[in-house]
Amino acid sequence: MKSRVDGLWERLRLTHEDARRLALVREQVSAQLPALAERLCDDVYDRRDEARLVTLRSAHAEWLEGLFVVRHERARADRVGRAHLVAGAPLSDLFVALAEIRAELEGAADAADPTHETARALSRILDAELAAMVETYLAEQSAAHRRDDRQARLASLGSLAAGLAHEIRNPLNGALLNVSFVSRALEGAGASHDVREALHVVKDEVKRLASLVTDFLEFALPRPIALEPTSLRAIGERAVTLVASQLGADAKLRAELPPPDVVVPADEPRLVSAVVNLLENAIEAVGARGNVTLRVRRDAGQALIDVEDDGPGVPEGDLRIFEPFHSTKPHGTGLGLAVAQRAVADHGGTIEVDSEPGRTRFRVALPLASSGEEG
Repeated sequence: MKSRVDGLWERLRLTHEDARRLALVREQVSAQLPALAERLCDDVYDRRDEARLVTLRSAHAEWLEGLFVVRHERARADRVGRAHLVAGAPLSDLFVALAEIRAELEGAADAADPTHETARALSRILDAELAAMVETYLAEQSAAHRRDDRQARLASLGSLAAGLAHEIRNPLNGALLNVSFVSRALEGAGASHDVREALHVVKDEVKRLASLVTDFLEFALPRPIALEPTSLRAIGERAVTLVASQLGADAKLRAELPPPDVVVPADEPRLVSAVVNLLENAIEAVGARGNVTLRVRRDAGQALIDVEDDGPGVPEGDLRIFEPFHSTKPHGTGLGLAVAQRAVADHGGTIEVDSEPGRTRFRVALPLASSGEEG
């Protein structure tokens, strides 16, 4: 759908003679356009941010080259307007930049065409282009404000939900203690199997809710990270101990921990939690029978933690496995992998998954501790 700004181009009424004159001016100034774009960007924008300057110079140079072609390509002007916004430049800078360009190019046009017809055509083109840039700038700015507002609302809701979860966890823990007390009392009183089974279901559901609330709080309100030189061998041994009781009857968990230890800057409880979540995910995947392997090693200047299983694999095309509350398991909370990914990211690391039926590997890569930290 065309905007009112696009209609400006249709009303410019540029002639074939205008196109011919503009092409002549283009031949004379073409070699100077990259330097003009660079000079304008350096003068108008913050020269300390070289990455943004490169983006702005490229956008301006491409746009300048297209000015002398009597063919409307809105995308070029859009890129300049968008580049200004991304660079954090106020709208006034856009007008300053265009005024500088106008003076330089109209001067070149007058030198090539003393009748001033080419300069007038170029001026009309610049007016339309500036209108397009401003329209794009304002539209993108409005969209950015809407995204910021949405993020702020989500953050507020997240804080509210985390506070609610914290209030729920305490009564749940109390309920779990009392259910355990009642269960023991009923067993001592010789209660029927059906009554004891019903209470067992209640106990399991309360435990599941408590686990969900704990995972949610760990994801939504993680405690500040405190990095210290930490042994990955110790991390692996602790994680294996914590999940061993969850193995199926015929499932096996093997830990390959290197004799020469691997030391990383880590918050030990947070990293243990991440590895436990990965191991629990693998144990659930293999079920009653299967193999899970935890492997720690040093490779290419980084520490690697692999958790591998021979379960059915991640469903093909499922790119949401690290999203909160997304789970492919009937009783999964959908928070384990999200918590693990957040903990790894907080350690300056990455987590990747490679999966096919019969083999799934989650790989955590972490920066190594410096030699001074290891010693």
